[in-house]
Amino acid sequence: MIEVMSEVPLVTSSSPVLARSSIPVQNSLVRSARKILENRYLEYLKKEVYRNLSSARLGGSIGTFHLVKSFLGTRQVSRQPGLEDGLVDGQPVWAIVYYCLRCGDLEAALDAAKRAGPSLSEFSRNLEEVLASNDCRLTPNNEAQVKLNYRRTVRNATDPYRRACYCIIASCDPSEDHSEIASTTEDYLWIKICQLRADGEEEMGASREIRFTLSYFQSLILEEYGERHFDAYKEPLRYFEVLFLTSQFEAAVEFLSRIDKWRTLAIHVALALRETKLLLLPESVQSPLISKVPTDKPPMRRLNLARLVMLYTKKFENTNIKEALNYYFFLRDLETPDGTNLFTVCISELAVETRQYEQLLGKIEADGCRSPGIIDRYQGVDISVQEVIQHIAEIAETSGQFEDAVAIYDLAKKDDKVIEILIRLLASNVSRPATTDAKIVGLQRHAHNIAERLRSARRPVPSHLSSTFYLLLDLATFFGLYHSGRVNEALDTIAQLRLIPLNQEEVDSRVSMFKNLAEEIRRNIPDVVLATMNLLLNKYKQQRSVPSPSLRKTEEITRDKFLSTTRAQARCLITFTGMIPYRMPSDITSRLVQMELQMN
Repeated sequence: MIEVMSEVPLVTSSSPVLARSSIPVQNSLVRSARKILENRYLEYLKKEVYRNLSSARLGGSIGTFHLVKSFLGTRQVSRQPGLEDGLVDGQPVWAIVYYCLRCGDLEAALDAAKRAGPSLSEFSRNLEEVLASNDCRLTPNNEAQVKLNYRRTVRNATDPYRRACYCIIASCDPSEDHSEIASTTEDYLWIKICQLRADGEEEMGASREIRFTLSYFQSLILEEYGERHFDAYKEPLRYFEVLFLTSQFEAAVEFLSRIDKWRTLAIHVALALRETKLLLLPESVQSPLISKVPTDKPPMRRLNLARLVMLYTKKFENTNIKEALNYYFFLRDLETPDGTNLFTVCISELAVETRQYEQLLGKIEADGCRSPGIIDRYQGVDISVQEVIQHIAEIAETSGQFEDAVAIYDLAKKDDKVIEILIRLLASNVSRPATTDAKIVGLQRHAHNIAERLRSARRPVPSHLSSTFYLLLDLATFFGLYHSGRVNEALDTIAQLRLIPLNQEEVDSRVSMFKNLAEEIRRNIPDVVLATMNLLLNKYKQQRSVPSPSLRKTEEITRDKFLSTTRAQARCLITFTGMIPYRMPSDITSRLVQMELQMN
């Protein structure tokens, strides 16, 4: 079958529809299909003759002429009634000519015709002209003359081989099935293919009688005869070949894809056709598997290759990612309605579904470089791995897989997106105790690694993102110290961050600063204030718990000063929360007031 494609002229048109409708391509497809059937028949004749050597009497002679003559001897064709124009070497001359043509050997057919003498002289001249022509055809004028001769005399001849030979070289009487000699579907198909003319040829030259066009025969096969006539499901490969050899590739592939046993063959044929630019695709990848376009000439069909590939790979894409990607690669020049490359869409959906990101996309090594993944095999003119990775990150983000999106954006070197999503994630979890949630621990560790890598590589990140990101990391450190009970370290950390006031002089400046903070920081301020108030209360209670009699005078003065300072710090926090343009949660406000009262 590959011959049908390999011998077609290179399709340079951007439209496979225009290419398939052109006369040169149609004629080439017809010639290639004819050659396949002729080569098969030649092999069949050889097997038959060698299987019956005793009756074939082949001897030492070689060549198609002697092979055909021996084959006829095994079938005793010479005993058939009605054969005309005598014998050549003991076999009916028209039968020899027909079977030589059936094997695709025009020279052997001409040799047999010349051996017959004057009775076949006119036919010999026609064969010589066919052999000498570039397209193995008679000139339009001579073809018209042969047709006229056929209608006057040959049509009524008793020799079925003679009638068939005229029909083959001049496309005479396409309605005749030649059932006396065309005993198989391949025989019938070959005779009809010999008679075919490309669409549009009936309007050219002097041969205006030609009407047996490729599109007419395709309609006859597909729509008039159809699957029932050929008992398609009983012999699926035969029906597939009938459609394929009549250049109905889309219908052939669609039919075969319905049968589990042959689905793999169907998709590989479709992919081969696509690579040779012969497969007709619908205007949208959302179309049915097989469809018609009103502007196409009947019975032309369109095959949705994207749908075929995705249906085929659905059964193994989760277990054999590497193999699935090989099929997706053939969709690289197709686009979704929004203009996205279909290879990118398929691999993105697979990546998000399986979450095998490291296997597919690689990973960031210690030196900050990305190690290759499976996808790097497809880097080239049509595919940008960087763009594919970015699209996968966008899909992961859209589907809510934010931690995955961070890692994938990191692979794509989209630092601003990495920081942007990390800010969202950290802001949602920064006040929670990390020790009780491995997910938070992993998030914070990943964020610290990225921060360190960005610092060392000096990769630029928008200042508004970087300041918020680093501040959240510092808050994560503060809350980590707070939850682990390291009071003094936690208080030192929050003082260094200068987010909230710890003395009266800082209140106004911290309120002004609050207005410029990112929303992700602002919504964590209530928890920061509450945690700080808890730290102050703990230190206050710790100092108050020491009995006064046990203290020296200087120690008691120091303690009282500390308690006064702590109460002042608590009062600053209460003042701050009342002044900032932010609605504090009522439960936090209530707890803050209660804790301050406990210090008074």
